[in-house]
Amino acid sequence: GTRVMRYSRRTRRAPARVQYVTGEPSVLAAAPVTFVQVEPKKHYFSGMVVQVASGLNAGYATSNTEQKGATRNAVAFSLMFEKKFDETFYLSTELAYVHRGVTTNLMTVGQASIVGNVQLNYLELPILLKTKLGLTPRLKVFLVGGPTVGLILSRQVEVLGLVNLDLGNRFNQVDVGVVMGTGLEYQLTPDLSLVGHLRHQIGLINLDLTPGTTFYTRGIQLLLGAQFKL
Repeated sequence: GTRVMRYSRRTRRAPARVQYVTGEPSVLAAAPVTFVQVEPKKHYFSGMVVQVASGLNAGYATSNTEQKGATRNAVAFSLMFEKKFDETFYLSTELAYVHRGVTTNLMTVGQASIVGNVQLNYLELPILLKTKLGLTPRLKVFLVGGPTVGLILSRQVEVLGLVNLDLGNRFNQVDVGVVMGTGLEYQLTPDLSLVGHLRHQIGLINLDLTPGTTFYTRGIQLLLGAQFKL
Protein backbone atom coordinates (compact mmCIF):
# COMPACT_ATOMS: atom_id res chain seq x y z
CA GLY A 1 0.00 0.00 0.00
CA THR A 2 0.83 3.55 -0.42
CA ARG A 3 1.70 5.52 2.81
CA VAL A 4 0.15 8.93 2.87
CA MET A 5 1.98 11.48 4.98
CA ARG A 6 0.22 14.62 6.07
CA TYR A 7 2.09 17.73 7.10
CA SER A 8 0.52 20.21 9.48
CA ARG A 9 1.35 23.83 9.00
CA ARG A 10 2.38 25.62 12.20
CA THR A 11 0.86 28.97 12.84
CA ARG A 12 3.43 31.72 13.13
CA ARG A 13 3.11 34.15 15.99
CA ALA A 14 3.16 37.78 15.19
CA PRO A 15 6.14 39.65 16.62
CA ALA A 16 5.49 41.62 19.82
CA ARG A 17 4.82 45.23 19.33
CA VAL A 18 6.52 47.79 21.53
CA GLN A 19 4.57 50.94 22.12
CA TYR A 20 6.45 54.07 23.14
CA VAL A 21 4.77 56.82 25.16
CA THR A 22 5.76 60.17 23.77
CA GLY A 23 4.95 62.09 26.92
CA GLU A 24 1.49 63.41 26.21
CA PRO A 25 0.04 65.07 29.33
CA SER A 26 -3.12 62.99 29.21
CA VAL A 27 -1.13 59.75 29.13
CA LEU A 28 1.22 60.77 31.97
CA ALA A 29 -1.66 61.90 34.13
CA ALA A 30 -3.20 58.47 33.88
CA ALA A 31 -0.28 56.96 35.81
CA PRO A 32 -0.02 58.86 39.12
CA VAL A 33 3.36 59.04 40.85
CA THR A 34 3.54 58.95 44.66
CA PHE A 35 6.27 60.96 46.37
CA VAL A 36 7.41 59.95 49.87
CA GLN A 37 8.58 62.86 52.02
CA VAL A 38 11.41 61.97 54.40
CA GLU A 39 11.04 63.70 57.77
CA PRO A 40 14.22 65.46 58.94
CA LYS A 41 15.86 63.96 61.98
CA LYS A 42 14.60 65.76 65.05
CA HIS A 43 16.87 66.69 67.96
CA TYR A 44 15.49 65.48 71.26
CA PHE A 45 15.70 68.22 73.89
CA SER A 46 15.21 67.19 77.50
CA GLY A 47 14.38 70.76 78.54
CA MET A 48 17.53 71.01 80.69
CA VAL A 49 20.38 73.41 79.95
CA VAL A 50 23.86 73.02 81.44
CA GLN A 51 26.09 76.05 81.82
CA VAL A 52 29.80 76.18 82.68
CA ALA A 53 31.25 79.56 83.66
CA SER A 54 34.25 81.06 85.42
CA GLY A 55 35.45 84.52 86.25
CA LEU A 56 36.42 87.00 88.93
CA ASN A 57 34.87 87.47 92.36
CA ALA A 58 35.60 90.72 94.18
CA GLY A 59 34.84 89.87 97.80
CA TYR A 60 34.46 92.33 100.61
CA ALA A 61 32.76 92.46 104.00
CA THR A 62 30.88 94.70 106.38
CA SER A 63 31.91 94.54 110.01
CA ASN A 64 32.10 96.67 113.12
CA THR A 65 35.88 96.65 113.20
CA GLU A 66 37.61 100.00 113.06
CA GLN A 67 39.83 99.37 110.09
CA LYS A 68 39.00 98.02 106.65
CA GLY A 69 41.17 97.55 103.62
CA ALA A 70 41.15 96.28 100.09
CA THR A 71 38.94 93.46 98.92
CA ARG A 72 40.18 90.00 98.09
CA ASN A 73 39.91 89.62 94.32
CA ALA A 74 39.87 85.92 93.46
CA VAL A 75 38.32 83.35 91.16
CA ALA A 76 34.88 81.79 90.89
CA PHE A 77 33.77 78.66 89.02
CA SER A 78 30.16 77.76 88.32
CA LEU A 79 28.23 74.72 87.04
CA MET A 80 24.61 75.69 86.41
CA PHE A 81 21.49 73.71 85.50
CA GLU A 82 18.56 75.59 84.00
CA LYS A 83 14.96 74.39 83.60
CA LYS A 84 12.46 76.27 81.45
CA PHE A 85 8.99 77.09 82.83
CA ASP A 86 7.78 79.07 79.81
CA GLU A 87 9.17 81.56 77.30
CA THR A 88 9.95 84.07 80.05
CA PHE A 89 10.72 82.32 83.35
CA TYR A 90 13.38 79.73 84.21
CA LEU A 91 14.63 77.97 87.34
CA SER A 92 18.39 77.94 87.68
CA THR A 93 20.23 75.80 90.25
CA GLU A 94 23.97 76.19 90.53
CA LEU A 95 27.00 74.58 92.12
CA ALA A 96 29.80 77.11 92.51
CA TYR A 97 33.29 77.35 94.02
CA VAL A 98 34.03 80.90 95.13
CA HIS A 99 36.87 82.74 96.87
CA ARG A 100 35.83 85.51 99.24
CA GLY A 101 37.47 87.61 101.89
CA VAL A 102 38.65 91.02 102.92
CA THR A 103 41.62 92.79 104.43
CA THR A 104 40.48 94.05 107.80
CA ASN A 105 41.53 94.81 111.38
CA LEU A 106 41.62 91.57 113.35
CA MET A 107 42.36 92.95 116.80
CA THR A 108 43.84 95.92 118.63
CA VAL A 109 46.68 95.48 121.11
CA GLY A 110 47.33 98.71 122.97
CA GLN A 111 47.79 101.36 120.30
CA ALA A 112 48.62 98.85 117.56
CA SER A 113 46.14 97.24 115.20
CA ILE A 114 46.81 93.83 113.70
CA VAL A 115 45.58 93.73 110.10
CA GLY A 116 45.02 90.46 108.29
CA ASN A 117 43.73 89.20 104.96
CA VAL A 118 40.70 87.01 105.75
CA GLN A 119 40.41 84.25 103.12
CA LEU A 120 37.18 82.23 102.84
CA ASN A 121 36.74 79.54 100.20
CA TYR A 122 33.13 78.54 99.52
CA LEU A 123 31.13 75.76 97.95
CA GLU A 124 27.83 77.46 97.14
CA LEU A 125 24.37 76.33 96.02
CA PRO A 126 22.31 79.26 94.65
CA ILE A 127 18.68 78.58 93.65
CA LEU A 128 17.72 81.40 91.31
CA LEU A 129 14.67 82.50 89.37
CA LYS A 130 15.62 83.82 85.94
CA THR A 131 13.63 85.91 83.48
CA LYS A 132 14.74 86.51 79.88
CA LEU A 133 13.92 89.21 77.35
CA GLY A 134 14.87 88.84 73.69
CA LEU A 135 16.67 91.85 72.19
CA THR A 136 17.30 90.15 68.82
CA PRO A 137 16.59 86.61 67.56
CA ARG A 138 20.00 85.55 68.95
CA LEU A 139 20.65 87.96 71.82
CA LYS A 140 18.79 87.93 75.16
CA VAL A 141 19.18 89.89 78.37
CA PHE A 142 18.26 88.20 81.65
CA LEU A 143 17.72 89.01 85.32
CA VAL A 144 18.34 86.53 88.16
CA GLY A 145 17.63 86.53 91.86
CA GLY A 146 17.21 84.14 94.75
CA PRO A 147 18.73 82.59 97.88
CA THR A 148 22.09 80.90 98.21
CA VAL A 149 23.63 78.59 100.81
CA GLY A 150 27.38 78.37 101.20
CA LEU A 151 29.60 75.80 102.89
CA ILE A 152 32.91 77.36 103.86
CA LEU A 153 35.61 74.83 103.01
CA SER A 154 38.54 76.78 104.45
CA ARG A 155 38.71 79.73 106.87
CA GLN A 156 42.10 81.28 107.33
CA VAL A 157 43.77 84.63 107.73
CA GLU A 158 47.09 85.84 106.38
CA VAL A 159 48.74 88.10 108.99
CA LEU A 160 51.31 90.64 107.81
CA GLY A 161 51.73 88.63 104.61
CA LEU A 162 53.78 86.01 106.46
CA VAL A 163 51.69 83.77 108.71
CA ASN A 164 48.53 81.84 107.82
CA LEU A 165 46.24 81.09 110.74
CA ASP A 166 43.20 78.85 110.71
CA LEU A 167 39.94 80.60 111.68
CA GLY A 168 37.93 77.46 112.24
CA ASN A 169 37.15 78.30 115.85
CA ARG A 170 36.32 81.94 115.15
CA PHE A 171 34.30 81.84 111.93
CA ASN A 172 31.06 80.02 111.18
CA GLN A 173 31.20 77.26 108.55
CA VAL A 174 27.82 77.93 106.91
CA ASP A 175 26.73 81.14 105.20
CA VAL A 176 23.29 82.08 103.84
CA GLY A 177 22.63 84.98 101.51
CA VAL A 178 20.85 86.33 98.47
CA VAL A 179 22.05 86.77 94.89
CA MET A 180 20.87 89.41 92.41
CA GLY A 181 22.23 90.02 88.96
CA THR A 182 21.88 90.49 85.24
CA GLY A 183 23.55 89.17 82.12
CA LEU A 184 23.55 88.52 78.39
CA GLU A 185 23.01 85.31 76.44
CA TYR A 186 24.06 85.02 72.77
CA GLN A 187 23.03 81.98 70.74
CA LEU A 188 25.74 80.60 68.44
CA THR A 189 23.87 77.43 67.38
CA PRO A 190 20.51 75.92 68.43
CA ASP A 191 22.40 73.94 71.11
CA LEU A 192 25.21 76.32 72.12
CA SER A 193 25.16 79.83 73.61
CA LEU A 194 27.68 82.21 75.16
CA VAL A 195 26.72 83.85 78.46
CA GLY A 196 27.98 86.64 80.68
CA HIS A 197 26.90 87.33 84.29
CA LEU A 198 27.24 90.34 86.58
CA ARG A 199 25.97 89.47 90.07
CA HIS A 200 25.95 90.80 93.61
CA GLN A 201 25.91 88.49 96.65
CA ILE A 202 24.85 89.64 100.13
CA GLY A 203 25.56 87.46 103.16
CA LEU A 204 22.86 87.37 105.84
CA ILE A 205 24.71 85.49 108.61
CA ASN A 206 27.30 86.95 110.96
CA LEU A 207 30.28 84.67 110.36
CA ASP A 208 32.41 85.97 113.21
CA LEU A 209 31.65 84.05 116.40
CA THR A 210 33.64 86.46 118.55
CA PRO A 211 31.29 88.26 121.00
CA GLY A 212 30.69 91.87 120.01
CA THR A 213 32.14 91.43 116.50
CA THR A 214 30.27 91.16 113.21
CA PHE A 215 31.45 89.97 109.79
CA TYR A 216 29.01 89.76 106.86
CA THR A 217 30.30 88.75 103.46
CA ARG A 218 29.66 90.62 100.24
CA GLY A 219 30.73 89.81 96.71
CA ILE A 220 30.55 91.08 93.13
CA GLN A 221 31.01 88.44 90.43
CA LEU A 222 31.78 88.77 86.73
CA LEU A 223 31.39 85.38 85.03
CA LEU A 224 31.81 84.30 81.40
CA GLY A 225 30.90 80.88 80.08
CA ALA A 226 28.96 78.67 77.68
CA GLN A 227 25.70 76.75 78.00
CA PHE A 228 24.60 73.57 76.24
CA LYS A 229 21.24 71.91 75.67
CA LEU A 230 20.87 68.30 76.78
